[in-house]
Amino acid sequence: MDAGFGVGLLKAARAYDINPLFYTEGVGFQFYAAPKYYFSEDFTLGLKIGGVFRPVFTDTLDIRSEREFTPFVLLSAERYFSARNNPQRRFYVGLSTGITYIGVFQARDLRLQKNIIYVPRENRLYPTLAPKIGVAFGEFKVELEYSVTFGYNPDFLGLTLVCPLKISKPRYFLSDGKL
Repeated sequence: MDAGFGVGLLKAARAYDINPLFYTEGVGFQFYAAPKYYFSEDFTLGLKIGGVFRPVFTDTLDIRSEREFTPFVLLSAERYFSARNNPQRRFYVGLSTGITYIGVFQARDLRLQKNIIYVPRENRLYPTLAPKIGVAFGEFKVELEYSVTFGYNPDFLGLTLVCPLKISKPRYFLSDGKL
């Protein structure tokens, strides 16, 4: 099982605005736990369960959001590239897909000094796609992931540190990739 914690930027200058710029007033935080199955030395499949703490932002001159948590459940696959000359450093690419839950969140009306409750009207579950690249140093990993939640802005670009949690008996592979 892997445990990850990362920091990142959110896309969009304001809430629900399609904008190619990254939001710069605050930093989001991501954490997750990911039980994994190693099909071979170079391929894993797992389930990422976690979420993103989205930062406080100002939507207009009179509305400021409160910090919000958006949980996700993603099926995740990683493909490692063997490093014959340095097995302690291996590059990998990955792709995660699944759903993100957007619940009730609140914002603060700066003029009235009053909190406003927002509830999504149609849907609370949004499809999510998150490609990533990374490097593994032994069992510890550093990865750059871009998480896109369709139908809900903003997206999350995060740098994540991943460490293993030993909860099962380890499997060892021979140099040819077989057990």
